[in-house]
Amino acid sequence: MHAYLVIALYGAFFAFGLAAYAFSLKRFRRYLHATVDSRLVAPTIVFLHALCVFAMYLGRVVRLNSSDAVLAPGRVASAVFRVPRLTTLAVLTATFVTVGLGTFATLAIAEVAVQARRRNLL
Repeated sequence: MHAYLVIALYGAFFAFGLAAYAFSLKRFRRYLHATVDSRLVAPTIVFLHALCVFAMYLGRVVRLNSSDAVLAPGRVASAVFRVPRLTTLAVLTATFVTVGLGTFATLAIAEVAVQARRRNLL
């Protein structure tokens, strides 16, 4: 397989994954607005985003699997306690900002596309 096909394939995987993450956060935000005080919505979304970024770090950098929480809890604990290192915090911060901006951009583009589609239907 040619390298440009592999890059395009991984780009598509990234785009679909980011879109799924963005739309799930949007649905969760809508649910929170319906069930809790509106002052708690933004901090809850940011906290959930931080947890997701931490899970991405554990899965992609430390290479932990979901079954490791049961099968290798010591490895999971040592990975969690490794977080206060400066390089780990830098990776987490960069990922938090990058995925956050990507999520915002995905939702903004989707909203513009939906509004344009609605205008064309009217």
